Amino acid sequence: MAQSVQYNNLLFRLIGSLVAAGFIVLHGTGLTLFQAMRKPAFYIAMIASFIIALCLSSTVHLITKQLDKRYSWWLSLPYRALLQFLFGLCLPAILAFLLAGLYFTIMGADIFETGYVLVDFPVIIAILALFNFYYVVHNMWLTARQYVPLRLQHQIADTQEPLSIYENVQETIVEEPIHEKKSDTKSDQAVLLLISSGNKNLFMDVNNEAGIIYRISGNNWIYTNTGKTYLVKQSIKEILTTYCNSDFFQISRQTVIHRNIIEGYEQGTKSGTLLILIKPDLQVRFIDTSVLNVSQDKVADFKKWMENTPKTDR
Repeated sequence: MAQSVQYNNLLFRLIGSLVAAGFIVLHGTGLTLFQAMRKPAFYIAMIASFIIALCLSSTVHLITKQLDKRYSWWLSLPYRALLQFLFGLCLPAILAFLLAGLYFTIMGADIFETGYVLVDFPVIIAILALFNFYYVVHNMWLTARQYVPLRLQHQIADTQEPLSIYENVQETIVEEPIHEKKSDTKSDQAVLLLISSGNKNLFMDVNNEAGIIYRISGNNWIYTNTGKTYLVKQSIKEILTTYCNSDFFQISRQTVIHRNIIEGYEQGTKSGTLLILIKPDLQVRFIDTSVLNVSQDKVADFKKWMENTPKTDR
C-alpha cells in the first residue's frame, strides 16, 4: 500500500475544534467573548459546537489517512485532489449540516429559520477547506524527502535530460538479450540486459534483479530488488516475453511483478480488484503504489499463479 503518514496532531485538532466552535457560536451575534460568557446559552451552544467540530475534524483526519494509504499527492495529484474534495470537504460538510439540524431539532428550532444556512454554514465550509489545506501542506512536508526524487526522475525522463547525476536512477540502453546458455524454457536462462550507467556498461540479470516492471508518465521502468530504478526503452509486452521467466506475472496493462517481492495482497480500491502488498523493506523505497493494482480480469489467474508457482532463491 501507499505509505501511511503519521500526523500526530491530536492536540492541534482539539484546539482547532475549540477555536472553530467559538468562532461559529459568536459569528453574527455582535457579542464579544466576554459578553457571551455571561449568558448560560453560550455554554450549551459552545459544547454542542465543539462536539460537532471535533466530529468533523476527526472525520477529515480519518478520511485523509485512508486516502494517504492509496493515493499520493506527489504522484496522483489530480485524482487525489478530486477525492479529497469529495470525501474530505463535501462529505464532512453534509455531516455538519445533519449534526446542526439534529442540534436545532433538540433545541426546538427549525434549522432553515435560524439563519444557519446563510450565515454559519458558509463559514463552516470555509473552515473545512482550511482544515483540508492544512492536511495537504502537512502531508507534502512530511513526505517530500521520499517523493521528490521519484517525481524528479519521471520529469527528467520526459525531458530526455541525463539521469546519471541521480544516485538511484540510470538511463538504460537495451541491446539484444544475452543468454548464458540455450534452453527451451526461459526459467533456465539467464537473460541479461545491457545497461549504460554513466561511463560504464553493466549487465542486469532480469530474472534475479528485477522486481517491478511498470509504465508511468509515458515511460517504462524497472525497479530492482535492491531499490534502484532504471528507465528502459522497450514495451512492457516485449520485456515480459523476451526477458522474464515464470516468476513474473503481468497484473495489469502497465505492470509486471516478480513473485519474490510480494508480501501479500488485499482488496483493491475498485470492486473485484486486488492491491499488491510488497515486502516492508521495499515499501519505503518503492512509493509509486498506484501501479500495484491487479486488474479485475487478472485476479483469478494471479491467485492461481501465486498458489502454484514456487518461490525461487534470489
